[in-house]
Amino acid sequence: MSEPRFVFRLTAYNTKALLPQVSHALELRNEIVSRAKYPFLWKGRDKRAAKGKVKPPKPRPEGKPNPYDKLAAKLLKGKDEFTPEDNIRILLYDEGLKSHASYTPFTEFYGAIETADTFMLIYGPLVTLLQKKDLIEGDIDELRQLFKERIPVNKKI
Repeated sequence: MSEPRFVFRLTAYNTKALLPQVSHALELRNEIVSRAKYPFLWKGRDKRAAKGKVKPPKPRPEGKPNPYDKLAAKLLKGKDEFTPEDNIRILLYDEGLKSHASYTPFTEFYGAIETADTFMLIYGPLVTLLQKKDLIEGDIDELRQLFKERIPVNKKI
């Protein structure tokens, strides 16, 4: 394996500030996974949408909780407790992502979603959430380019 091109050193997540971004990204994640698993269903919907025959989603009523907020809170739980002494690093190579516990090649990724403060990487039933501020080695624009080259779906919200 080559040397890592990008290194993230995880620090405490501001879970309150990140909750809306992560919630929105999880909602988009569901669509990305669904499109990958059921392209035949989406093909017809996309054709109808192109012809203006699909109604836009109804806006969520004021005060009604977003169902993805609960999932986002679960994903963020405990991430506000990271300390520098934990020294948790995520390494990105040209071929994939390595954490302390596993290695996942980019061929297993469905998508990458960029929010204002994070990257959400989607693979199998899992996601890895990385804060942009935790990037300690590598250039963020080059990282975006790597995702575009290696991961089928890239979205910025």
